[in-house]
Amino acid sequence: MKQYMTDRLFFLLSLLILFLSFSLYFFDQKVENKKALYEEVNLESRKNSFEKYELNSVTFEQLVGIPGIGEKTAEKILKSRDSLGGFKKIEDLLVVHGINKKKLENLKEYLYVDESR
Repeated sequence: MKQYMTDRLFFLLSLLILFLSFSLYFFDQKVENKKALYEEVNLESRKNSFEKYELNSVTFEQLVGIPGIGEKTAEKILKSRDSLGGFKKIEDLLVVHGINKKKLENLKEYLYVDESR
């Protein structure tokens, strides 16, 4: 009889552990899905919340607010703009040390050049 009770208790504890494991797994999956959805929505809203700035009239503060541009890069962009007498096209940013083709593609979302000037 004692063995029967021990086996039954062991069985119930095993079921409880199994139930808790599945519960935690599914709860974790829901949390991960919600995190991924939140990050996706947050990323989209951040992208859409930035306005595009005209490269020849953008200020230091506006440049620093653009993802991927820090204070040093902003200073370099403004110095290059002054020394060139303005940018003729967005690709002129490639002369700025620290801006490569990949970074330029990202910056095109936030900057443009008014070619009619």
